[in-house]
Amino acid sequence: MVGFQVSFGTRPPAVHRSGGKVTRGRVFEFQPESGPVLSGPDADEAIADALGRSLRRHIVSDAPVGCFLSGGVDSTLIASVWRKVDPDRVIPAFTIGRPDSAFDESDEARTHADAIGLQLHLENLSDHEAESLIDDVFEASTEPLADPGIFPSLMVSRMAAKKVKVVLSGEGADELFWGYVGRQCPFLKNVAYGNGDRSLQKYSSWLTDIRPEEFESCFPVMPFSPLGSQAADREMYSDIARAASEMRRYEIQTYLPFILLKTDRASMFHSLEVRLPFLDKEVIEVASRIRWDSCLDLDRGGGKQPLRKLLANSGIYPSLPKRGFGAPIDRWLRGCLSSRISDCLEGIEVLAGIPVNRKSITKLWSAFQSGQNPRGAVFWRLLLLCEWVRRNI
Repeated sequence: MVGFQVSFGTRPPAVHRSGGKVTRGRVFEFQPESGPVLSGPDADEAIADALGRSLRRHIVSDAPVGCFLSGGVDSTLIASVWRKVDPDRVIPAFTIGRPDSAFDESDEARTHADAIGLQLHLENLSDHEAESLIDDVFEASTEPLADPGIFPSLMVSRMAAKKVKVVLSGEGADELFWGYVGRQCPFLKNVAYGNGDRSLQKYSSWLTDIRPEEFESCFPVMPFSPLGSQAADREMYSDIARAASEMRRYEIQTYLPFILLKTDRASMFHSLEVRLPFLDKEVIEVASRIRWDSCLDLDRGGGKQPLRKLLANSGIYPSLPKRGFGAPIDRWLRGCLSSRISDCLEGIEVLAGIPVNRKSITKLWSAFQSGQNPRGAVFWRLLLLCEWVRRNI
């Protein structure tokens, strides 16, 4: 399972049993600021020290350990620090290639593996492979999971499980060190210049793939509610430091649990334990003390600056724009998965007790098929929900 040490999100507190006694509470709760503020070289050094100690703890195992690897910053830094604290071990690394250049990071991952000295294992996620994985996706999703990244997550977990029992992953870095620049930079620029709606309620709209009017047309009795919008306040921020701090807290409480759930379901489907060194309590406490502008460059649109500096010290300079662990879901839904969507939409009137406007959904689907609407993720979510309802309700 995903071996994170702390509790995130707005879900009810975990239940802990000790000696037969049931207690409720969180082991640790993220605080946006918890001590003297760190910036510049002091921040870089503190992160390096905390991450090194975290890696030493996370590689302890009586079973073989490896790591996930992409062409980006987070998993590459985990592998690089691991090599420094454990220079003699053979470190297996696992990555997924994709034929779509918008998602493929395999060449960059191979370059990083060679630079660090990793034993790289690579498989390619073709359209045919995606079609063969679809039933595993449904089976692994014990609750509806909206992230198409579960396809590569399942595939890389299956590959890793053949070689090791434990892998390290880079999840948590984007949330802690302001890595979602595509939504964070525009929001903070609005705060800096006093433009538009500068509330977290508005920020939550960046985390959805469907327009409010489209959703309300398809599901006429359901209020439009983007991920985490229930937890987002309507305060209009004017102080950029406070806005950056609250924005990070919002990502940690709403988006991070969503990402961890996908990783947990995909890895445990193949009996693989995933450990997350960035979500070590010591690393989190250091991150909570770092100034936002030491991590996020608003002018250049770059995040996670201290992590990039640590990699540069090892001679590694990731150059790809942030892609995430995604998949070409638009092409799949127009191609190898199109029949699944057609079966799902045929005759749909009610979904999990919720009335559906089939005419609106069919119209949206036609626009997607013709290329007028590029947001295939909307239909991936609908397909997954339909299949989950069919199997479980």
